[in-house]
Amino acid sequence: MEGAGTLAWMAVGLAATVASYIGARALYGFSGRHPLLLPVITATLVISSGLWALDIDIDDYTASVELLSWLLQPVVVLLAVPIYIHFEALRRDLPDVLTVLLLGSCISIASVLGLALLLALGDVESISALSKSVTSPVSMPLADAPGGDPILAGGLSILTGIIATPMSLVTARFLGLSDAQTGVLLGLNAHAVGSAKAADLGMTPLAYSAFSMAAASLMFAVILPAVHALTG
Repeated sequence: MEGAGTLAWMAVGLAATVASYIGARALYGFSGRHPLLLPVITATLVISSGLWALDIDIDDYTASVELLSWLLQPVVVLLAVPIYIHFEALRRDLPDVLTVLLLGSCISIASVLGLALLLALGDVESISALSKSVTSPVSMPLADAPGGDPILAGGLSILTGIIATPMSLVTARFLGLSDAQTGVLLGLNAHAVGSAKAADLGMTPLAYSAFSMAAASLMFAVILPAVHALTG
């Protein structure tokens, strides 16, 4: 019976998650693809509200959708496809893209350090916040190794992506950025959530966003240990 109950709970979790996402996609299309109604934002709000209203433990929900988490791994690998298709363009723009990513990464780290001092944050909170500007699968181990909270780091990373996506789109529109430049902006500032939006914009923004997300993660993996050593 316990096995049957576990399977039933997994079915409920999967069904609720998939239904929320399908509904969020429909709302997104109906709104004319408004950046504040990205499916990942509205679906997350629906699921979070449901967990809170029904008093469901987040660990129980996470276990019920473990299959979806597993399926995400090959999906992430597929991001290499648009990068391969636009390899020549990326190679041509590589110096400019890497310069922007390095400057953006340094500005992000400096701003977090400044806010941490201003708000008198503790060591755990400061360490966790420093990795917020990379995708959550990278930010969590980056925060965990020097003594931060990986759950807090992952949550801040997701929140950053949700907030930065519409802000990046508004900025790109205001500055008249090209598709490639918009992709870099989304990948650097909003990582996975931004790349999901870039996929809606076309293959070029997606290629530059996916590359920027991966390259920024590598930069943070190199820079953050040095920052921790200097500030520790």
